[in-house]
Amino acid sequence: MNSNTELRIQAEFTVVDPQLVLSNAQLLIRNGRIVELCETPSLPADLDLPATTLLPGFINSHTHLEFSDLTQPFPASSNFPTWIASVVAHRRQQLASLDAMELAKHRQRVIEIGAAELARTGTVVAVDVVTAPWSRPKSVEGSNLSKIIALPEVLGLDTQRFEQSLEWARLLLQSDSPTAANQVDIGLSPHAPYSLIHPQALSELHRFHPQALTAMHIAESLEERDWLETGSGPFRELYERIGLPTNAPRMQIAEAIEFLASREQSLLIHGNYLLEDELDRIAQSNIAIVYCPRTHRHFGHKPYPLRSMLDRSIPIVLGTDSRASNPDLSIWRECCQAYQLFSSIWNAADAFAAITTLPARILGLQDDFGSLHPGRCAMLNFAKTPSGSTSRTVLERLIRSDSMHPQPLNLTQLDSSR
Repeated sequence: MNSNTELRIQAEFTVVDPQLVLSNAQLLIRNGRIVELCETPSLPADLDLPATTLLPGFINSHTHLEFSDLTQPFPASSNFPTWIASVVAHRRQQLASLDAMELAKHRQRVIEIGAAELARTGTVVAVDVVTAPWSRPKSVEGSNLSKIIALPEVLGLDTQRFEQSLEWARLLLQSDSPTAANQVDIGLSPHAPYSLIHPQALSELHRFHPQALTAMHIAESLEERDWLETGSGPFRELYERIGLPTNAPRMQIAEAIEFLASREQSLLIHGNYLLEDELDRIAQSNIAIVYCPRTHRHFGHKPYPLRSMLDRSIPIVLGTDSRASNPDLSIWRECCQAYQLFSSIWNAADAFAAITTLPARILGLQDDFGSLHPGRCAMLNFAKTPSGSTSRTVLERLIRSDSMHPQPLNLTQLDSSR
């Protein structure tokens, strides 16, 4: 929007936040911010949207945009390490077929494909795990995608590889600029306990900028637990096949959780096979867990332990993971999938909070994103209102529907057309 323009938008329903849905309310937007929420408007709207529901922009708490050119996920196969081998083979094929400049250009293009998909499906903030080569994505022209939090992935089962990836993460963090395209922030993603040299990794990582958002894949598969606890199973076979050490000390899941608990902001990715005592420790910490419902389904994991997490009041947010394990990057569809699976213990408002208000608070972005309260950025999605909806039922009916995917409301285009 132009700096001196105002826009009054009115819709049949406005989902201000997961707990507040208003009918026929009006948003006054100025300079790209919501400045007033009028429950009983007295002035005519500049844009009247009958039979339409407005929603806040969505937040995707975990993705890997580097795989956004895949047309379908890698097969889940018989075990998780086999899928990991497909990811490794994909990266090695790119290294073998492209020189450094070509690879950098290819990666940039693929990331921008993913960013465009995020924007198209209503995401305004995304947490993206990135690997080298990586550069800041260009703004998606005319889109509502406002912020990407890039987490450079740190891994290595030998000292040299680990130190190289950690140094790369440090360089990215030092180059961080709040004025960069898409307002890219930099955090840290130690990949997983099974892919980090131990105990050197924990010693070095504890010294890495404690304020930086940190995410780690933990307890993603039963094969991971087997390998870390016994040193056997499909992970050992994979490591022997690709030439990785198998007799070095292994980081335990409890140690990885303690590392995340030491950080100011931390995300535990997946957590499909966390034990009761591990959940107890997480509940005592500042750790939030990221659940990726359709990736979980892709691998055929045992039922997700959501009830155990909710019983302990552990914050749960949602992510899409990547197109290597997911058919698309729609965080809205993750919300619908989660609600479909857990509607008996997770109501529609709670599921919707996992892609709006809750991640906004966890990421420290609640003053800008996650709701449509005055002061927030005017990043709006809209959807056709399901027939027969009321302010009490519209959110649940939207989440239950498979056909009413919200779309971003582009205020820049609206403003230029006036």
